Parts: sequence; structure tokens; C-alpha cells
Amino acid sequence: MLDLSFQYPAWFLIFCVLLGLGYALLLYYRDTTFREQAPRLHRWLAVLRFLAVTLLSAMLLSPLLKSLLTETRKPVVVLAQDQSESIGADLKDASLEAYKQQWQSLRDALSENYDLHEVSFGDEVREGVNFEFTEKVTNFSELMRGIYDLYGGQNLGAVVVASDGIYNEGSNPVYSDAQLAA
Repeated sequence: MLDLSFQYPAWFLIFCVLLGLGYALLLYYRDTTFREQAPRLHRWLAVLRFLAVTLLSAMLLSPLLKSLLTETRKPVVVLAQDQSESIGADLKDASLEAYKQQWQSLRDALSENYDLHEVSFGDEVREGVNFEFTEKVTNFSELMRGIYDLYGGQNLGAVVVASDGIYNEGSNPVYSDAQLAA
């Protein structure tokens, strides 16, 4: 939506039009300078002078063109997978495959209505999940800081954390001062 407003009252535009008309008439009415030229040229010059003076004087009223653009985006949902060795110790071959299938079904269900992003974390946050479970530490503070850095300016709807809850680096996630609005 476009909205045009002026610093001065809009009815001052009448004075701008009158000024342009008066200036064009003053310069071109009964002027003999262009007698040898075609009369159409004389009229075109008068119209151009009228438009130029009218527009320049209208610019003195400080016009402001406001534009409002509304964009609707899906909420961002972040799936965060703990990559620590303690998770891998609990998940053996059969249960790991079942876990991967549950993860995939959760991804499929959430991706229909949300802009879905996956991250893995241990000592640092990385995009994507590989289910290797080789990290030595679990740092929830770094996870929250990383998600804020990556998605803090977006429409963050939720953060789903898949972990065993054991943290051995960083602050307690219950008492952390996460800046996330999700």
C-alpha cells in the first residue's frame, strides 16, 4: 500500500499548480521569440515549463511516499540433535534404526506447516544431523547461543531438543538466560 503525505497541508498543491501556470503564461503568452517556429513547439515548451515549475514547487512541500509491504512466512522450527557419546551408548543397532525412523517421521510431520531446520550439537552447533554420536561433551548453552545466532532474527516458533539431558559443559539449561523467543 502506498501513501503520499506532505509536511505542509495538501491544499498547498493548488498554489503549486497556480505558480506553474502563472510562470508558463508569463513567459509564453504573447511571446514573439519563437514566431518563426511551429506553434506546436511554443505550446509544448509552455506545457513543459508548467510541469517543471509545478513539480519543483510541489517538492518544496516535502512529500513523503510511505510503502507498507506485508510478507507472511512460515514459523521456523529447529530440531536439535545431541551428538554426544552418551546418546550413542543408549542406542544400539535396532533401536538406532527405530530412532532414525521416528526422527524422519517427526521431520515429515513438521515440515508440512513449518520452515524446518536441523542442527546437531555437542561442543559446538552444526547444521544438519548425521547420527554418529561421537562428541565428548554436551553444551546446551552453546546450543542456545548458536540457535540465537542462526535464527534469532527470523520467525522462530519452536526449538525441539533431542537429548538425554546430561550436560557436561556450559551452564544448566534450566537456569540459562536464553534470548530465544520460541
